[in-house]
Amino acid sequence: MGTPCLRSPLRCGPWLRTARSTSACAKEGCAAQMRPAGTRRPGLSYALSAAAMRRQESWPRRRGSSPWCGCFACRWLFWRCHISWPSGLGEPREPLTPDLSTRNAALNNSHSAKPHYQYVDCLRGYAVLMVIACHLAYEFPELPYRVKQLVTSGWFGVQLFFIASCLTLMMSWNAERNAKGEVSLRAFFLRRFFRIAPAYYAAGILYFVISPPPGGFDAMQALRTAVFINAWHPAWLTAPGSWNVVPGGWSISVEFTFYAVFPLFATLVTSLRSAVIALAASLVLGAVANLTVLGAFTPHYPAESISNFLFFWFPNQFSIFALGAVAYFMMKDAPRLMAFIERHSGLIATGAILSFCIVAFLPFGKYIGSQSLMPAGHAASLPLVVLVLALSRHKGVLVNRPAAAMGKVSFSAYLLHFMVLYIFGLFPDLLHTQATGIEAILAYAVGLVLTVVLTYLTSALSYYVIEQPGVQAGKRLIHQLRRPRPLPA
Repeated sequence: MGTPCLRSPLRCGPWLRTARSTSACAKEGCAAQMRPAGTRRPGLSYALSAAAMRRQESWPRRRGSSPWCGCFACRWLFWRCHISWPSGLGEPREPLTPDLSTRNAALNNSHSAKPHYQYVDCLRGYAVLMVIACHLAYEFPELPYRVKQLVTSGWFGVQLFFIASCLTLMMSWNAERNAKGEVSLRAFFLRRFFRIAPAYYAAGILYFVISPPPGGFDAMQALRTAVFINAWHPAWLTAPGSWNVVPGGWSISVEFTFYAVFPLFATLVTSLRSAVIALAASLVLGAVANLTVLGAFTPHYPAESISNFLFFWFPNQFSIFALGAVAYFMMKDAPRLMAFIERHSGLIATGAILSFCIVAFLPFGKYIGSQSLMPAGHAASLPLVVLVLALSRHKGVLVNRPAAAMGKVSFSAYLLHFMVLYIFGLFPDLLHTQATGIEAILAYAVGLVLTVVLTYLTSALSYYVIEQPGVQAGKRLIHQLRRPRPLPA
């Protein structure tokens, strides 16, 4: 494990000759050397599959031990038998070369620890920077229109969060399943809750103190927010006079809804083909749900409130998460594509960023089922998925420590940047928010730097004081629940 497989142009055996291959595995003990004698084409897949499974079952179950070495012959065997390549066993998503050893170490050690990648932290960091840039633009009413149109497209940083969320969930879910043979649903939901809830609840208290709702405290709305269902009705989210307990809390509600359906999603979506089918099904589901709700709510709420609600709620965003699953299986099951992306990662990432900027100036609808051909969030998500694929193989400046550091505290940064903007709003002369023309652009740039710095500092404090203790509390609870109970005397 972790070293390149030995290859040798040996004279091929019966099943390799049938596949017109002249390569065989020369690694001693490799399962690809097994070939049933006298196999003919009609029974090839069955015979190979049976031999492969016998080899897998008889191999000693030791940590880091595997009968599959990752060479061409092994991969061909799995492809020909329609078997998914085991995660961590000579993974074909990346060549095992010394310059990628650090990244592959996390993958190949998935039997003992869940994988963690710097590029995922960078994606989260870029996502929260996009959101900050968007919300800060609303503090500058005289910002030139085209500049404002571009920076407010940072709104779709939330979609990048969703894509990265599904990607990391698929990684951790499959890593745990490969290591233990199953995934504990109780532990899964407890980890998700203790990762999100402490900082989320603390933010709700903070914003109630610094900016209390005009209508006073609403216990039912606070309860809806606490159980993450506040984005399931326009009266709770977008209707005039509705109280958003946590600014931007709609995305947390959508995220938790995805957590609720993720175990079923991960069970059904096990290949690139099934991920594409899930993407298509989620688009159809979103269109049907949006059109149904549109007819039901139109007589009761303003058109703008309904339009915003249909953008926010989970059925409209579900397909964005599905894009994350497509990206995951492209990394895992499309080695040729990923090899091409790795060779041109910088160029592809740059093209994705430029394509995203172009989307900001094109007319799109707001939700699936609207009159336009494609919703803006989905149009923006396509180059974002390409960016995810490019950064997963990028070794240049786009994967860097500052972006990863921002991504590490991105959840607290998402919650707390509204507080920083609120404080700046109390002192409009500080950032010259009423400036026009070039002065407005310069003032916005200075304000963006200050906002990012202050947000990072407050978020780092929240990360270490609230987020991490919450995560550790969840781990202790899971450990306690897993401990065997003593038998009664």
